[in-house]
Amino acid sequence: MKPGLLELLSAGTVLLCDGAMGSMLMAAGLEPGTAAELFNIEKPDTVRNIHIENKKAGADVLLTNTFQGTQFNLSRYGKNTVQRANSAAAEIALQVAADDCFVLGDIGPTGHFLHPLGEASAHDFRRAFTEQIQALADTGVHGIIIETMEDKEE
Repeated sequence: MKPGLLELLSAGTVLLCDGAMGSMLMAAGLEPGTAAELFNIEKPDTVRNIHIENKKAGADVLLTNTFQGTQFNLSRYGKNTVQRANSAAAEIALQVAADDCFVLGDIGPTGHFLHPLGEASAHDFRRAFTEQIQALADTGVHGIIIETMEDKEE
């Protein structure tokens, strides 16, 4: 049986993560101002192929295409888009990973600021991240990675 992610990390094993999903999606036709997470629903083969290339390149860990997958970024695309986009991203990455790679749900910043600098509240952030993380966890990712947060309150 393959060791688990925590077991490997606790043992000091170095794991190689995948490449920059956003850059790869832009090269594949993602238009500026469009949510990359929509590709999980509308162009899943594009996301799948990027994961396959990263796996072939030697990645031990694949990150889901969910960097800005909260309601702050996705609410303008309709009801349930957060759930659908995050679940689809996790399913795609898990299919490619099979038993060869780990999959981490990727959580990035909202792009919004807390009051008084912005209109968001701590409750808004908590609700948005809980919804995103729940969708990823329910789909079976091996863990969550949080990246490029500038505000510790976020």
